[in-house]
Amino acid sequence: NFLLTHRIAIYDAAISCEIKGSSDAKMIAVEPANLEPIFSGARIVQVFANGGKAHEICEKHLKTQILNATGKPPIKLPSTSPANANFSFEKLVQEWTIVAEALKDG
Repeated sequence: NFLLTHRIAIYDAAISCEIKGSSDAKMIAVEPANLEPIFSGARIVQVFANGGKAHEICEKHLKTQILNATGKPPIKLPSTSPANANFSFEKLVQEWTIVAEALKDG
């Protein structure tokens, strides 16, 4: 309900890949998602990447689509994965407040 109320969409940057184990660093043969149908059907004001690998995929494969739709590059945020031990919950909340700011502006 929170996501719907605040008009936030969540979508994977990669539609498929090959991976050994669960580490994003081990992803190969990445097939990026086709975001064009989403961008053509909705008013997207900003794309945020949940972690380094998602941001890398956005930059490498989706940047033109994202720029054409929003006029802004994707913003990298720290991963919310439990494997991201570098960030406490409090630090993640602090870093992710940029999303709330974008909601106010968008």
